[in-house]
Amino acid sequence: MSEKSKLTVYLIRKEINLFDDIVEEGIEKLSIDEQERIYYKKSYEKTPSWLKTFFNKSKSNLEEHIKNSSSNVLWLKKL
Repeated sequence: MSEKSKLTVYLIRKEINLFDDIVEEGIEKLSIDEQERIYYKKSYEKTPSWLKTFFNKSKSNLEEHIKNSSSNVLWLKKL
């Protein structure tokens, strides 16, 4: 089975010369080279907010076993 990933592409105006002018402060970054940079937010596991209300009659400790985590990555490349 092949894996699928969602990819969104945006074009940035030519007047923007610095990658840091596109991204808000406080975001982690990795410079690959002068033409390419990756920005990301650290991922953390957390209990889904709907878990307790959806299974309100459950006496098990679902909060200990069911967790969510998501990744936020922005890849910028000058063309």
